[in-house]
Amino acid sequence: MIALSVNKRSDEKLKRAGTYVFSLLCGAAAAGILLAAFPALMYALEMPPESAGVFAFTALAAGCLVSGFVCGSIKRRGGLRCGLICAGLISAVLLAVSLITGNADGSSAAARLLTTAAGCCTGAVIGVNRAREV
Repeated sequence: MIALSVNKRSDEKLKRAGTYVFSLLCGAAAAGILLAAFPALMYALEMPPESAGVFAFTALAAGCLVSGFVCGSIKRRGGLRCGLICAGLISAVLLAVSLITGNADGSSAAARLLTTAAGCCTGAVIGVNRAREV
Protein backbone atom coordinates (compact mmCIF):
# COMPACT_ATOMS: atom_id res chain seq x y z
CA MET A 1 0.00 0.00 0.00
CA ILE A 2 2.81 2.43 0.77
CA ALA A 3 4.42 1.80 -2.61
CA LEU A 4 1.16 2.66 -4.35
CA SER A 5 0.92 6.03 -2.61
CA VAL A 6 4.50 6.88 -3.53
CA ASN A 7 3.86 5.96 -7.16
CA LYS A 8 0.65 7.96 -7.16
CA ARG A 9 2.48 11.06 -5.89
CA SER A 10 5.27 10.69 -8.42
CA ASP A 11 2.73 10.20 -11.22
CA GLU A 12 0.97 13.38 -10.11
CA LYS A 13 4.24 15.33 -10.15
CA LEU A 14 5.08 13.91 -13.56
CA LYS A 15 1.67 14.97 -14.91
CA ARG A 16 2.14 18.46 -13.49
CA ALA A 17 5.58 18.79 -15.06
CA GLY A 18 4.25 17.41 -18.34
CA THR A 19 1.52 20.04 -18.36
CA TYR A 20 4.06 22.86 -18.12
CA VAL A 21 6.44 21.30 -20.65
CA PHE A 22 3.60 20.74 -23.14
CA SER A 23 2.32 24.30 -22.70
CA LEU A 24 5.84 25.70 -23.16
CA LEU A 25 6.28 23.67 -26.35
CA CYS A 26 2.93 24.93 -27.68
CA GLY A 27 3.93 28.52 -26.92
CA ALA A 28 7.33 28.04 -28.53
CA ALA A 29 5.68 26.58 -31.64
CA ALA A 30 3.31 29.55 -31.90
CA ALA A 31 6.17 32.03 -31.48
CA GLY A 32 8.28 30.13 -34.00
CA ILE A 33 5.52 30.14 -36.59
CA LEU A 34 5.08 33.88 -36.15
CA LEU A 35 8.82 34.50 -36.30
CA ALA A 36 8.93 32.57 -39.57
CA ALA A 37 5.95 34.44 -41.04
CA PHE A 38 6.92 37.98 -40.05
CA PRO A 39 9.91 38.37 -42.41
CA ALA A 40 7.66 37.49 -45.34
CA LEU A 41 5.17 40.10 -44.14
CA MET A 42 7.94 42.66 -43.77
CA TYR A 43 9.14 41.91 -47.29
CA ALA A 44 5.65 42.05 -48.79
CA LEU A 45 4.91 45.39 -47.11
CA GLU A 46 8.43 46.72 -47.83
CA MET A 47 9.00 47.57 -44.18
CA PRO A 48 12.40 48.71 -42.90
CA PRO A 49 14.57 46.19 -41.02
CA GLU A 50 14.27 48.32 -37.88
CA SER A 51 10.68 47.12 -37.45
CA ALA A 52 11.87 43.56 -36.75
CA GLY A 53 12.00 44.30 -33.01
CA VAL A 54 8.28 45.00 -32.90
CA PHE A 55 7.56 41.71 -34.63
CA ALA A 56 9.87 39.81 -32.27
CA PHE A 57 8.08 41.38 -29.30
CA THR A 58 4.71 40.44 -30.81
CA ALA A 59 5.84 36.84 -31.38
CA LEU A 60 7.04 36.60 -27.75
CA ALA A 61 3.77 37.97 -26.41
CA ALA A 62 1.68 35.67 -28.63
CA GLY A 63 3.77 32.63 -27.65
CA CYS A 64 3.32 33.46 -23.97
CA LEU A 65 -0.41 33.90 -24.46
CA VAL A 66 -0.70 30.50 -26.14
CA SER A 67 1.45 28.86 -23.47
CA GLY A 68 -0.66 30.27 -20.66
CA PHE A 69 -3.90 29.39 -22.44
CA VAL A 70 -2.87 25.75 -22.94
CA CYS A 71 -1.73 25.44 -19.33
CA GLY A 72 -4.92 27.06 -18.00
CA SER A 73 -7.08 24.86 -20.22
CA ILE A 74 -5.39 21.72 -18.93
CA LYS A 75 -5.26 22.65 -15.24
CA ARG A 76 -8.72 24.32 -15.10
CA ARG A 77 -7.93 26.21 -11.88
CA GLY A 78 -5.36 28.59 -10.48
CA GLY A 79 -4.95 30.66 -13.64
CA LEU A 80 -2.69 33.36 -12.24
CA ARG A 81 -0.43 30.88 -10.47
CA CYS A 82 -0.27 28.69 -13.56
CA GLY A 83 0.51 31.74 -15.69
CA LEU A 84 3.24 32.94 -13.37
CA ILE A 85 4.87 29.51 -13.37
CA CYS A 86 4.79 29.44 -17.18
CA ALA A 87 6.19 32.97 -17.28
CA GLY A 88 9.01 32.00 -14.94
CA LEU A 89 9.89 28.98 -17.05
CA ILE A 90 9.81 30.96 -20.29
CA SER A 91 11.91 33.72 -18.73
CA ALA A 92 14.44 31.14 -17.54
CA VAL A 93 14.69 29.68 -21.05
CA LEU A 94 15.08 33.16 -22.55
CA LEU A 95 17.78 34.02 -20.01
CA ALA A 96 19.66 30.79 -20.74
CA VAL A 97 19.54 31.43 -24.49
CA SER A 98 20.70 35.03 -23.94
CA LEU A 99 23.62 33.84 -21.83
CA ILE A 100 24.61 31.20 -24.38
CA THR A 101 24.47 33.61 -27.33
CA GLY A 102 26.14 36.46 -25.44
CA ASN A 103 23.17 38.83 -25.66
CA ALA A 104 22.52 39.10 -21.93
CA ASP A 105 23.07 42.82 -21.45
CA GLY A 106 20.11 43.31 -19.12
CA SER A 107 18.68 46.27 -21.01
CA SER A 108 15.54 44.41 -22.09
CA ALA A 109 15.21 42.02 -19.15
CA ALA A 110 12.46 43.99 -17.43
CA ALA A 111 10.46 44.29 -20.65
CA ARG A 112 10.80 40.54 -21.28
CA LEU A 113 9.75 39.69 -17.72
CA LEU A 114 6.69 41.93 -17.89
CA THR A 115 5.76 40.64 -21.34
CA THR A 116 6.02 37.00 -20.33
CA ALA A 117 4.14 37.55 -17.07
CA ALA A 118 1.33 39.54 -18.69
CA GLY A 119 0.98 37.19 -21.66
CA CYS A 120 1.10 33.95 -19.70
CA CYS A 121 -1.22 35.14 -16.93
CA THR A 122 -3.73 36.52 -19.41
CA GLY A 123 -3.71 33.31 -21.43
CA ALA A 124 -4.00 31.12 -18.33
CA VAL A 125 -6.94 33.10 -16.92
CA ILE A 126 -8.71 32.92 -20.29
CA GLY A 127 -7.98 29.17 -20.47
CA VAL A 128 -9.34 28.54 -16.99
CA ASN A 129 -12.48 30.63 -17.47
CA ARG A 130 -13.44 29.59 -20.99
CA ALA A 131 -16.75 27.82 -21.50
CA ARG A 132 -16.35 24.08 -21.91
CA GLU A 133 -18.48 22.05 -24.28
CA VAL A 134 -19.92 18.87 -22.88
